[in-house]
Amino acid sequence: MNLIETNKDKFDKLYELYSEYNSHTNISAIRDKDSVYKKHFEDSLVIAPYITQKLSIVDIGTGGGFPALPLAICFPKCKITAVDSIGKKTKFIDLVKDELKLN
Repeated sequence: MNLIETNKDKFDKLYELYSEYNSHTNISAIRDKDSVYKKHFEDSLVIAPYITQKLSIVDIGTGGGFPALPLAICFPKCKITAVDSIGKKTKFIDLVKDELKLN
């Protein structure tokens, strides 16, 4: 099962939000769509086989929300906390959380 394809609408929206936000506020040097999907989305889901539905996860130093955001999309029953010291990055995470209605 491909988790990105299963949640295609949300990942497409995440990419759209990421691309727009990253155009005016640098949250990552990775910009082209294929690289974002591979290096941010797919890499974030490498741990997916080890996640149970009610796991609590803390992503310390999350940067632009990776792996926290892809994990939150694919595992909505998990409690995922994203922590970073850079305000512009946590603002992006809050924006995505609200737009995608993530817990």
